Amino acid sequence: MIKQELTYKERFQKLQPFLRTIFTDVKKDIRDEHLRSDRGFFKRNFPGKELSKLTVDDFLNVYPKFLEAGQETVGEFITNRWLLRHLDIYNFFEDRLTGLSEQFDEIAELERTFAKSLLEEAVERFGAEDCYIFSVLNSVALPSDLLQKLASDAAAA
Repeated sequence: MIKQELTYKERFQKLQPFLRTIFTDVKKDIRDEHLRSDRGFFKRNFPGKELSKLTVDDFLNVYPKFLEAGQETVGEFITNRWLLRHLDIYNFFEDRLTGLSEQFDEIAELERTFAKSLLEEAVERFGAEDCYIFSVLNSVALPSDLLQKLASDAAAA
């Protein structure tokens, strides 16, 4: 599904308007995995807070700074957890793209007609916002104009 491999910093810059949605989806993973395993990170960035009471707003006050600073491990963690929580979208794209090519991860750019049809079905099933987030996080090889339209549809949702 790779068009061009963006850094996690670049992916999350594109997804800036959708960070609340992303962090809402992965808040349990952040609490239960990332912050429990890295107590130093937790204590430095959430002083005086209880782990179990951290909110999405708390995460939005801390994590975007690390993403913007290019902390790839933080970006990779959030991306992986979001994708795991949306396996239905991943499986849908994988199924459709495998029908196109067994090496779908090597596709430079999807053919426009195919990509348009794929997106129409995906948006109908999963909604524009989740499809856009998925497409950016997973570097789906969409023509740029279709990705821009999807971004607009997601923002309007």
